[in-house]
Amino acid sequence: MKRPLVFMFSGQGSQHYGMGRELYATHEPFRRRARELDEIARSVCGRSLLEEVFRMDRRPTDVFDELSVTHPAIFLFGCALAFALEDRGCRPDLVLGASLGEFVAAVVSGAVSVEEGFALVARHVEVLEELCPPGTMLAVLSERTLFECEPSMFEGCELAGTSFPRHFVVAGSYDAIRSTRRRLVHAGIACQELPVARAFHSSAIDPARAGFAELARGIVRRPTRAPLVSCATVSILDTLDGEHLWRACRSAIRFQEAAEMLERHGAHTYVDVGPSGTLATMMKYNLAPHSGSTVLPIATPFGGHAENLARVTQLTMKQPSSIHPPR
Repeated sequence: MKRPLVFMFSGQGSQHYGMGRELYATHEPFRRRARELDEIARSVCGRSLLEEVFRMDRRPTDVFDELSVTHPAIFLFGCALAFALEDRGCRPDLVLGASLGEFVAAVVSGAVSVEEGFALVARHVEVLEELCPPGTMLAVLSERTLFECEPSMFEGCELAGTSFPRHFVVAGSYDAIRSTRRRLVHAGIACQELPVARAFHSSAIDPARAGFAELARGIVRRPTRAPLVSCATVSILDTLDGEHLWRACRSAIRFQEAAEMLERHGAHTYVDVGPSGTLATMMKYNLAPHSGSTVLPIATPFGGHAENLARVTQLTMKQPSSIHPPR
């Protein structure tokens, strides 16, 4: 009996210039799906996301934090790769979303249409840029108890998520984050500022709630075809509404707890369908030594995307999906 297949979708911080370029060049189903979704993006966002992401005057290491591009581009990448996998017979039993990844998971689950998803992402960007102050986030390689026991070290910051036992994220203003970073470095604690321009998952984005909810209330409520594992609520959802997608942006990301919940139900095959393999790395750190689960990245900073994709399709092949994304 095959282990349940989980598609995992990451959010802000996993993006980079050129993401998906290798898949776009070598994998026809991904290229076709990306083009289809880019046409929808043009109608919603007013520009080609592929042209922005594949700019030849940018390197993968260049800062890429323009929300009006990164938000919908992450969404496009996840949807395109998930639909391409389904076109090859890889159908998920569960979809897991972290932060913005819950928007992608909602579409792949069948609970939200692609058009609704793009509209929600675009609206989220509008209200964030109009109403919320600039800010950023910091990943800290330490146990979360450091945040709880040393509050003076994190002055002005809020806990934004816990990824695995020795990795958590805080959010705050640029000044607060950079002061915290200096304190951590001085204490010999590894940390890294994330390429984001807002303090997601903190009170700094609360002013955006009303504007986002106005559009989200119009989302047609549909049952999921593949249940959604939420890192906002640590629950498995068969239906969802616009309010849940706000919680996915505002609540702390509880990826570690979501991983532990799934593992209590037995072994799974986890496939990272994000642009950088971020969640695959996090999931590996959450697995116990005796876990029978498998974790498979596709797109990583080290290349080999075509080979990774071939391995995924070989190990997870199923009957064609009943989900019918736009063609």
